[in-house]
Amino acid sequence: MVGSADDRRIQLFQAALSRRSLPAAKVVTYSDLLGGRVALADCLHAGDILRIESPGKSAESNRHLLRLGRPLVEDDYAKTPDLPLEKGQLFSTRQWYLGLCAALDLIDDQRTTAPPHRIMNGTNAIRTMFDKRATQRVLQSADIPIAPLLPPINSYAQLRDALQSADMRRVFIKPAHGSSAAGIIAYETNGQQEKVTTTIERDARGRLFNSRRIRVVRNSAEISRLIDTLCRQRVHVERWLPKASLAGQQFDVRVVVINGKAQHSIVRLSHTPFTNLHLLNDRAPIETLIAQIGMARWRDAQATCERAVACFPDAHYAGVDLLFTTNFHHHYVLELNAFGDLLPTVRVNGMDTYEMALCELK
Repeated sequence: MVGSADDRRIQLFQAALSRRSLPAAKVVTYSDLLGGRVALADCLHAGDILRIESPGKSAESNRHLLRLGRPLVEDDYAKTPDLPLEKGQLFSTRQWYLGLCAALDLIDDQRTTAPPHRIMNGTNAIRTMFDKRATQRVLQSADIPIAPLLPPINSYAQLRDALQSADMRRVFIKPAHGSSAAGIIAYETNGQQEKVTTTIERDARGRLFNSRRIRVVRNSAEISRLIDTLCRQRVHVERWLPKASLAGQQFDVRVVVINGKAQHSIVRLSHTPFTNLHLLNDRAPIETLIAQIGMARWRDAQATCERAVACFPDAHYAGVDLLFTTNFHHHYVLELNAFGDLLPTVRVNGMDTYEMALCELK
């Protein structure tokens, strides 16, 4: 496994291996790989399986990725990766993504000299799913239902012009390479007044910080500064579709597709526009939704998730964020996540997502 040694995902996957009476995986950290201390070709043996995990919250791993991305991007908001970031500070997501792509290129290069082996999620799937713009283009070309998109937006002024041209009043502004609602903005306007709901806080030095405290901003000057700062990181903008509600809260669904089949699912409930579970939102078992919409409609939604992941043939598994509209008659794929199988409390046939991914390997 390539990942960060202390990451929860690594620990859960090792536990799944143990439950299947399989030996523990050797872990190659991003720091060792990118620092040249370990080569994959020396670790992989004939018949082995390679799993690439998220670098997670490892400061060392993320500094390596920022360092790799820095020569490739001209961005006055990019931070020197050797300097410690303050808690919650948002680093340059574009720079980080380019570093991730460079790391995946290195993995590809080193695999070419290794003995024959398999990989769970290929680098093409990981690379594309971490680019929201690229992912939505792939889904759109395959007629997967997605939220209507705005063209690339590079500034607050350009956003306002694009909204007027598209006759949109509510949109989500997301870092193109972000995850877990970090740096996300829910924007709405009536043409004159405007409001954003966001996880972002901006300090006096213009630095952005991610927070679990959802805040509302109505001051246009502050909104303009916030969006302009975020746009330097490359953003993805889509229509803010109204979510259906359960138990008095709006919701979406995380669906994990493994080997082409929708398996584990969880309903994510929220009183705000953001349903991510790390924001301390409520959750509900999928049976709660099925009782509301019926099994036939749920099967149809699962089939959409399966078609979406099938657009990435080198993905053995992926997390799909699925939205139902207020009348439950329609559903849309919001995002795909190559590392989106972290649902440790959900079991299908007694197995968590990691066990299922092992059992479904061909």
